[in-house]
Amino acid sequence: MKQRLFGHYGLIRVGICLKGGIWIVTKRSIYLYILIIVIAFGFLAYGLVPVSAQTVVANIDEIDSISFDYLSDGEVTHDSIRLKEEDQEELASIVHSAKYNRQYGSKNIRNDGKALLLTFILKNNENFQMDINDKGTVVSHHKKYKTNKIVYDKLLKWLRTKKPS
Repeated sequence: MKQRLFGHYGLIRVGICLKGGIWIVTKRSIYLYILIIVIAFGFLAYGLVPVSAQTVVANIDEIDSISFDYLSDGEVTHDSIRLKEEDQEELASIVHSAKYNRQYGSKNIRNDGKALLLTFILKNNENFQMDINDKGTVVSHHKKYKTNKIVYDKLLKWLRTKKPS
């Protein structure tokens, strides 16, 4: 009698694995495998597809002033600046100059070396915070993003030129 390697028994497909085991595939398990693959691609897309700078720094054209702390080697320097219209355009060009990719993990980036802790005060007296460190990691609206390290350098240089003497 000849043994069948694959057989169809109603909705069930039975086969013999290379190691001698038997695997059973039902329509339900196929749907489960497809669901797992779709979820895996979703997680990949979440981290790989860049988001706009407007998502990271919302209402950039309504910022009235910036209060910021500069952390470096355990020392904190606090300062604030009031923005003029041309300052808003410069800030927007710095923020929009890079792509932002979402990241998983801890939202605490303040202990990773140098960091800027920015509080943007809007014209309607609302505010929001954004942290960025020298590695290009950004936390804004309780979400973590990765951007180019140059954004940190440009922001720090720009804030130092704008702060009052």
